[in-house]
Amino acid sequence: MQVSCKLPFFVIIFILITSMVLGYECKGTMNTDEVPCIVFLDVNTTVNNCDQINFSVYHGNTSVFSQNMTEYNDYTCNSTFSQTQNGTYNLYFSTGDTGSIILEGGNMMVYLLYFGLIVIVGLLIIGFMTVDYTFNVLAGMLMLIYGLHIIRNGFNGVSNTITLALSYIVIGIGGYIMLRSIYEYSELSTE
Repeated sequence: MQVSCKLPFFVIIFILITSMVLGYECKGTMNTDEVPCIVFLDVNTTVNNCDQINFSVYHGNTSVFSQNMTEYNDYTCNSTFSQTQNGTYNLYFSTGDTGSIILEGGNMMVYLLYFGLIVIVGLLIIGFMTVDYTFNVLAGMLMLIYGLHIIRNGFNGVSNTITLALSYIVIGIGGYIMLRSIYEYSELSTE
């Protein structure tokens, strides 16, 4: 079986693109497109266990989120901030530390999602019309990334169960398209 030179290139691109899906560190003023983000708290974890430090988020006087933190390394605890409504959020930690995050507008992510869908459909159409499996592999990789993005960010007003189901379907279809295209390409190249 002959191995294509294109395949390692696409694997490298896939790894680089999926690294862009990972979380941002929370900063003082942020766009809603940068959420969810990771909140870090400097703590000596040999003295205080991170899972015993409570992290609470308030929007005005209303508590919107509370959970225990997790250990990031020996001197840092972390938790995820995932509120998407514009405004000021006050952060309170059971250690006595406080902070705030200000969220400001930004619908760029919605436009990027639509653009991603158009690119995926375009690549699939080109791949099937030209019988060039490279386009289908790229479309499959983009669908996997799209599914990961859905898991990470979800949709406003949609339950987690529906969001997870949709993301698993997108990841499954993307994986199938990618693997099937690689298989058909390898079968075609051995003939």
